[in-house]
Amino acid sequence: MHEAYVTKCLLDCVAASLPKWCRPENVVSVNATVGMLDAVNVDSLMFLFDCMKEEYRMEAAQLIIAKVPVSIRCDECGYLQVIYEPEFLCSACGSCQVTIENGQGILLNNIVIMENADENPSH
Repeated sequence: MHEAYVTKCLLDCVAASLPKWCRPENVVSVNATVGMLDAVNVDSLMFLFDCMKEEYRMEAAQLIIAKVPVSIRCDECGYLQVIYEPEFLCSACGSCQVTIENGQGILLNNIVIMENADENPSH
């Protein structure tokens, strides 16, 4: 299960990205994108985040994940398309010479923190 490793890396990245004045307890949400090619089970990632966030003192944090579909660009004709099946063929010209444009990787987009417990969250 590589989701546990991915979750730990995500939490490590959040902890390392916090400003010096921010306590981990003030993290409200963590917003990330997951490419569909990464074969990450998003439900497992969210469950593991909830299990592991206490170790980082981020008990109040919620993980918000957006899935990024796979898009490819044809190297022959330049056509850009989103694919839903693992078939890397250009639907315009039939070429199998394509470049993956989106849908790979896990990206930490932003962290929402609350400056003080009495204030509203800020980015």
